[in-house]
Amino acid sequence: MLYLSGILDWYPDFNKARSENTGSSHHARSRDNRLLLPASTGIGADAPSGAAASMDVLAVVENSDRAPSVRKLSNRRQLDAFRYGAAFSRGAVMMEDDVKLIQVSGTAAIDEHGVSLHPGDIRSQINCTFDRIETLLGQEGADLRSIAAATAFVKRPEYAPIFWKMAADRGLTEFPAVCVVADVCRENCYLR
Repeated sequence: MLYLSGILDWYPDFNKARSENTGSSHHARSRDNRLLLPASTGIGADAPSGAAASMDVLAVVENSDRAPSVRKLSNRRQLDAFRYGAAFSRGAVMMEDDVKLIQVSGTAAIDEHGVSLHPGDIRSQINCTFDRIETLLGQEGADLRSIAAATAFVKRPEYAPIFWKMAADRGLTEFPAVCVVADVCRENCYLR
């Protein structure tokens, strides 16, 4: 999770720097040299310290005695983010002997070409976002009811009740999510 102050003012510059540094970093490569772009989300939020950016990080150390324990996920219904200059994957799977943890990147109503969908229509954006997440999880035999923890970022406070109602309409009455008001990386996307 990347928290960026004034995200809409400098997100393209941030993406350029992130891409340049992630692609060349040995920390982003597996032992068999696969590039492991992290699941990530860029959200507009001011750091208490006044810094322009802050982040949460989850690090995974691979065990040399096992098959790779981390792999990235792509979503056939969305353009891979690195194709439009953002060095993150749509999701990542971390495997242990008896546990599979799926991390989903910030997901918005974006099509297969990287174009924002349904500008001005929060309900359609919410439905599209749920569909995109369900498609991603489905690759791993999971669905929306498999989610153990989530954060839904909405641009305006009045969108939160709409989000909760639409989650309930999908049978997610006990959806383990927190709804937060924050800027997302695209002006015309209202949910991430």
